[in-house]
Amino acid sequence: MDPEEVDKNDMVISVLKAVKFMVSHGFFISAEKLSHIAQHLVELLNGGKGVKKIKRAQDEEEDPEFDEIMSRIRYFPESAQDHQIQSKCLAADILLQISNLELDAKCNVYLAKLKQDIELSHSNTNSRT
Repeated sequence: MDPEEVDKNDMVISVLKAVKFMVSHGFFISAEKLSHIAQHLVELLNGGKGVKKIKRAQDEEEDPEFDEIMSRIRYFPESAQDHQIQSKCLAADILLQISNLELDAKCNVYLAKLKQDIELSHSNTNSRT
């Protein structure tokens, strides 16, 4: 996201809000669709793409001061980067919701298997008596 493209950034945030609503209200049922969405959200969280690229000259050597400046820009953003921060927070929230949905589905499978095993053991003890 480029901080100077305000309209485009607003659109990205609006899309993320819509995706968050859709995930939280069960619009994406299959794990395949959720996985597809998650891949794009993880790509959005890539911090290397959130910082404007400042090219070094090819003949320039490694500069620790340059790396320190870049890390300061990435981890202590300016107000111009509010859209980036807001979109990354929304992406992280959506990924957490997807993770919770996956955990809920796994718990349902385990509980169903446990219930089946208990019913099977009860029917076996009843048939013996």
